[in-house]
Amino acid sequence: VSSTRTGDRLNFVTNDAGSDFQLWVSDGTAVGTVERDFTSNNVGIFPSNLVAVGSTLYFTGTEIDAGGNSTGRSVLY
Repeated sequence: VSSTRTGDRLNFVTNDAGSDFQLWVSDGTAVGTVERDFTSNNVGIFPSNLVAVGSTLYFTGTEIDAGGNSTGRSVLY
């Protein structure tokens, strides 16, 4: 699991119920722990390289198509 803090929140990457790796953010409570969804047009991302600069989170994401295959494209968020 990759993780980093931004302010009072913990950002981390873990697999969700569908076995896909996703970015999550938590304030330390169950209610305040949510998955960040970056899926668009049936293309998801595999987030990595989390870096916090102040209260802003930057990371790269490798695009994953609906079949679970990498598109070969990485994006900086």
